[in-house]
Amino acid sequence: MVSPSVATYKIREQTYRVYESNAPSQPALASRLRTTLYVLSLNEWNLDQSMYRYLWNPLKKIGSRLGVLTVMRTFTLFGCIMILAAVLLVTNYHLPNTINITIPFLFGLLAVGMVLKSFTERRNPFAALLMVMMNHCLIAVAVAFNELYEIREAILYLSGILIAGGLGYYVLWRFKKIEPHLDLGQFHGHSYKHPKTAFAFLIACLGLTGFPITPTFLGEDLIFSHIHEYQIGLATLVALSFVLDGLAIIRIYARLFLGPHSQSIHEMGYRSS
Repeated sequence: MVSPSVATYKIREQTYRVYESNAPSQPALASRLRTTLYVLSLNEWNLDQSMYRYLWNPLKKIGSRLGVLTVMRTFTLFGCIMILAAVLLVTNYHLPNTINITIPFLFGLLAVGMVLKSFTERRNPFAALLMVMMNHCLIAVAVAFNELYEIREAILYLSGILIAGGLGYYVLWRFKKIEPHLDLGQFHGHSYKHPKTAFAFLIACLGLTGFPITPTFLGEDLIFSHIHEYQIGLATLVALSFVLDGLAIIRIYARLFLGPHSQSIHEMGYRSS
């Protein structure tokens, strides 16, 4: 242990005493450049601010503009789209080539819009979970219009989504009876009181993100195998959907089960501590 007086003396000596350096002086420009690079390295080249400014904030703005789509309107729109897609695929539709090229891209845009809606949902966790599942269904339909593939490949891809999504919905349904006030507007921290429920929902979230615990992990690779190398737009939309899927579903888990508990009756460490 060092006494406070000794610590104060050392700090004063380091602060006010000037040590002459024997190292050769550097040019002013080189010194400034070195200092600038050092400060940028400490700030990690402002990557965090750049990500928020040029990626996350624009995505959130796009998702917030989809607020006109209520939960009921979203489900109705999804049902109509899936019925139309099923009719076209079953009847072996014959459309002009320009339209056939555009249809997969349009379904890819719908899939990205669905996951953006889920990413910005702040009220209903059930709706956010179902929108992630809808996104995967729209991706499967987009690839089906792009190139016909065997039905077992679609089953392999969607089976894990349906199983994990069903498990997640069932966990939320049971949990809603215990904690009736569930929303995504803040962190609730329910893992303090319900660790088993949090773990079960985490497993469901991992399955929805394509983690290698369900057949979806292999199905995602099969999806990309049916996208040609010159279809950069469709590949970008599908890849973006998979990335946003993971962020949206983990956001649901974090808002419900992580962070400080909504009731201040549990011990927790605050940021200021």
